[in-house]
Formats: sequence, C-alpha cells, structure tokens
Amino acid sequence: MPEAHHYRAIPRRALFHLEPRAVGAWDRQRLTSYVQHLAISSQISPHALRDHYGQWPYGSRLRGKSSGPTKAPNINGAGECARSWSAAFNELTGREDLETLTLLPFAEFVRLGGGAHLHLRRMWCSRCLENDVATGNLPYERLLWSIKQVVVCPLHEIPLVSECPHCGRSQSIELSRDCLPGHCGFCQHFLGDGVLSNTRVSGSEPTEYELWVARDFGNLLNLSKDEVTRASHENVRIMILKAITKACDGRPRDFAENLRFARGTVMNWMAGGRRISLTVISSLSWIYGVPMRAWLLGEVDAWDRHCCRELPREIHRDADFRARSHWYDWEAARSRLLGRMASSQPLLGVTDAARLENMTVETLRNRLPDVYKLVRDAAASKRKEAGEENLVRLRERIRASIEELVRDGITPTRTRVATRLGRGLFPKGEAIYWEELPSLVGQPLSAKAMERAAVVRAKNKA
Repeated sequence: MPEAHHYRAIPRRALFHLEPRAVGAWDRQRLTSYVQHLAISSQISPHALRDHYGQWPYGSRLRGKSSGPTKAPNINGAGECARSWSAAFNELTGREDLETLTLLPFAEFVRLGGGAHLHLRRMWCSRCLENDVATGNLPYERLLWSIKQVVVCPLHEIPLVSECPHCGRSQSIELSRDCLPGHCGFCQHFLGDGVLSNTRVSGSEPTEYELWVARDFGNLLNLSKDEVTRASHENVRIMILKAITKACDGRPRDFAENLRFARGTVMNWMAGGRRISLTVISSLSWIYGVPMRAWLLGEVDAWDRHCCRELPREIHRDADFRARSHWYDWEAARSRLLGRMASSQPLLGVTDAARLENMTVETLRNRLPDVYKLVRDAAASKRKEAGEENLVRLRERIRASIEELVRDGITPTRTRVATRLGRGLFPKGEAIYWEELPSLVGQPLSAKAMERAAVVRAKNKA
C-alpha cells in the first residue's frame, strides 16, 4: 500500500491551462498575480507549484540570504529572477508569452534587473479591483502597479494604495501562503473597499506630472510585439540629438540643466557611449511632452508638438541634493511638518511627510532627524492602536461564532469557526479561539486540544 504522503504529492506532469488577463494591453496582469490565479484554478498553493516543479533561481547575490524564491524582489522585473519564473511557468502551462507579464520585454532599458523600477511594496487601485468583481471576474493585479514611477491609476485618476484599508498593514511579499489576488495577505480582507481606501488618501490629489507618468507607462506597456522589437538605444540617441536641436537651440548645456544631469553625462549619451534607463526617458518625456514610446521608437515627428516643462522638485538628481542643502529653508519645513502633526489631519508616516515637502525620505531623515523620529513614532503608535482595536473586534466575532455554533448544537471546531468568520482570521485568531473556547463550551479541553493550545501560545510569544 502506498505511503500516506504519496496521496498529497502533486503529479509531476500535471496540466495547467489558464489564460493571463489582458495580455498585450496596458492593464496586463503581472506574473505574481498570474501565479496566484494559476494556483487557485488548480486548487493548490503557490508554494506547491514552487516546491514540486523544479528549482527557482533568483540571482546568486540573494540566493543565500532568502528562505524562499517567493521572497525574491524582482519576480515582475527584468532580471534572472523574472526570466527563471516566466520560463518555468511557460513550460508548465504550455505558453510562450508569460515574459510579457514582467518587464523582460524592456530589459535593455531597465537597470539592476528591474529592481530600480519596481515598488518595494505591493500597490493597487481599489476601484480597478472593484470593477473586476463587479464584472463577475476574479480580481487581478496589474503590471503597471509594480512600476516605481507609477503612483496613480491612469484610468480612475486616484492614488495607488499600499496599505490595507482594514488592518493598515502593507505587504512586500505577494506570493505568501495565505495571500489571494486582490486581498490582504495579513487579514485576508478584500482590497477593493473604495470607501476605506479613499479615506486614507483623501487630500492627496494626483498631480499633472503623476498622471502624465502613469499614462506614459501605460502607453509603453501597450506597445505591440513588433514595436517592442524595434525599440533601441540608437533611437533614443537620435531623439536626444533632435531634442537638443529643436528645444535647446543646439546647446547640450541647456538640455543637461533641464534634466538636472551633468553635461558630461549628456555628451556620453550623444556619442552613444552610455545607455539611458527608463527612469531618465520618463523624465525626458515629461519635460518635452514627447511620449516614451516616441523616444524608444525614434519617432522624430513627435518634436513638431513638443513643449518645455520643468521637472518637479521631488524628482531629485545628485546636483539638486547638493544645491538644496544651501538654499532650502529647513526651519520653515520643520514648522510646517510639526504644524501638520498637531492638526486634525496628522501625517500618515515618513513617506507622507517627505512627499509634503517634495523631498525623499532619506533627505528628511538626514536633515530633520527629530521630525523624522516624531513622525515615525506617531505612525507606529497609530498602527499599534489600530492593531489592538482589530484584535478586540476579532475576539468579539470569534466569541459570537462559538456561541452560535453551541446554540445550534454543533461542535465549535476551528474549521467551523473560521468558516463562519471568513477565511484569513487564522492563525492570528487561533490563539483567541483556544482562550475563549473553554468558558463558552462549558467543559474542559481534551489533552490533545490543550497541547495544541500550548503550541499556539508558544508561537505567539515567539
């Protein structure tokens, strides 16, 4: 008779058939979200796909430092990690286009395997997720939301959200064991709750620059396969020469000042000795009103409709950092931030404070360390209070579920209580379950149940 563990093993040649969402469109699905959908449709977990179907290399520099490939930062990027995952799932699904769910088609213009172009936190648009559910589909997360420069939704023109509207926590690992598409990886609530999400970002209207960048990257992802093949650094070099001629009267120095780069760097670009990343091309797109797709494809006719705009102050360059230390009124910035902390709408965190003053978090920490610590501690205290309130509500819901099952004459097992509450409240709610069960059931726990409760308490203390 086969051993028990053989019944839990996944067949080596299992068939997976799933069409990615919006392939080739600007709102295409990202690879991590596709893996989640594939696991759900196959009724297994992403970890099972990883553990049973071969090795998942994700870069020698990180291989010895992470406990699993799902913790690699660049699955949706353009480096070894994205290439390995897309190739593996191409083989599993019999497809050949899963690399388009990452930044691999633009690998030539991406630095550091895409890490410099990806958000460190999971980002989403609550209204897009709501629309997915309203149309009867499973919510999915877009590749556009992974791009670091994109902070607003180009369709709904609202800021992207990085904190769960229910528990207030942000998530960096999308392929965690209990994470579902469009749901929080911690509390498992739906992230498309627009009322709560919009409350957190109220008063933060997208700027013209942010909308331009979001739409520009959306148009870039909308390029056809043939257009992506034609994109080259030579086209970008031709467009730079055209920009200097048409918009800067042939003066490379003016071009460098508009972009806040050194003149020597611009001269290297003109000579073709140095490549340009998507970050720089995005800045050029805004300054001169020429879309990124025109830069990559060498569409010189776009210069007939060009303009000249100033790059926002928050888009820093090294020269700007050096100049800022001399002319910036730091005491006025301190007063503004402290006044905001004492107002009825305090800052949400150090990122919110830095954005208010059009600076980076590193600049805020280095120049105003006391304000940085005050904002950081206040945000941490607020998150702690919210966590305690959530635990109180969770305890009340668990008690009510146990009492309902007891009244109905049903044994209140963990599975039944979890079903009543909704998926995701365990294992955090498991400790509360074992604490409340004896008093509500009216009889002592069995030896096995007491042993299980002790293990849960030990894990929570650790």
